Amino acid sequence: MFCENCGSKVLEEDKFCPNCGAKLEKYEEKNKNISDKQENNFKNKFWFKPVVATVFSVVLVLGTYGYEVYVDNAVENMRIKAENQALKGNINEAYNLVNKALSKRPNNTALKQDIKFLTQGKKVDNYIGKLPNLIKNHKYDEALGELDKASEKISEGSGKFYDFLDNVIKDKKAGITVLQIKEDMNNKNSIEELVALLMKISSYDVKEAKDTEKILKSRISSLAYNKANEYLKNNNFNEAINIIDKALQYNSSDKKLISFKENINKQKEKFEKSESERIEKAMEAAAIQDKNNKTNAVKVLSTNCNVNEYGDFVVSGQVKNIASKAIGFIAVYFTIYDSKNNVLGRDSTYVYPDALYPNEQGEFSSVQYGIYSGHHIGIDKITWYLN
Repeated sequence: MFCENCGSKVLEEDKFCPNCGAKLEKYEEKNKNISDKQENNFKNKFWFKPVVATVFSVVLVLGTYGYEVYVDNAVENMRIKAENQALKGNINEAYNLVNKALSKRPNNTALKQDIKFLTQGKKVDNYIGKLPNLIKNHKYDEALGELDKASEKISEGSGKFYDFLDNVIKDKKAGITVLQIKEDMNNKNSIEELVALLMKISSYDVKEAKDTEKILKSRISSLAYNKANEYLKNNNFNEAINIIDKALQYNSSDKKLISFKENINKQKEKFEKSESERIEKAMEAAAIQDKNNKTNAVKVLSTNCNVNEYGDFVVSGQVKNIASKAIGFIAVYFTIYDSKNNVLGRDSTYVYPDALYPNEQGEFSSVQYGIYSGHHIGIDKITWYLN
């Protein structure tokens, strides 16, 4: 045997190493220790294997669980990102994200619903994609028709995404309507036509629509002002006021129109007062004229008297219609006098032609038989009928 301390060879009966002096362990005790170690090693091996297996299983389960949690988190992150992109209008990007998430979780109900929403969103996008070319070619009605189709696709949907799509469609409609109206209003020359455009655009609550609405109101006011001014030149005050009132219905705060209406009313009052005075004077003049027509319609221009070769007294003369109306059946009544103003007789005769218009002249004549001493006549009266 050998010394365990220095390795020198020793005898079996030696208790100490002759070389280094170290105490030597007996063989039996050594064998016993070896035997004890082997027994302990066996016991350790007996319980170590189950523990290792258990630990491995736990690690495997935990690893699998961790991976699934990681996938779930990744899928949820993609879903949230897709939702954000969709609400920003990046529908294709959102669609691709949801598709990718579905490849990892094909049975996810939320993802299936999202892909359905996004599919409808892509259809809406397709309709909207046609707009630029239609607008470029001024086909506004067709463009609005495409947006109507897009609205039908989402008419039964609800939620943030559908609200977003609906707002996008409304904004596009507003923009196209504004462009269409801006072109149309340049060709409109009546208040009614401009009002129709105003009613069409007033339902859109966007800046461009509000700006165009202001322009339309201004044009309505300007057109009403010019039209009212034309009526005013012809003293058509009521027509002028009516058209101003019509414009004020759509632009009630227009100071120019308000001031012009006040001016029209003042001119109307002044004109009506003047007209009333004129009518009053005209009526007075008409009354005087009527009186003249009835009492002083005929003016005697001349009379002639002489005795003819047969000893008859011949009377003639001229009269004029100084009335304002035509007169007829004019009779001249006269008295015959001698040279000493003694009355020799009375008679009457009719003027010819039968009717005289204002300022026309007529003649009368009469032969008094046997009154050879007649010298002159005196007009007693003249009668007539108003035609």
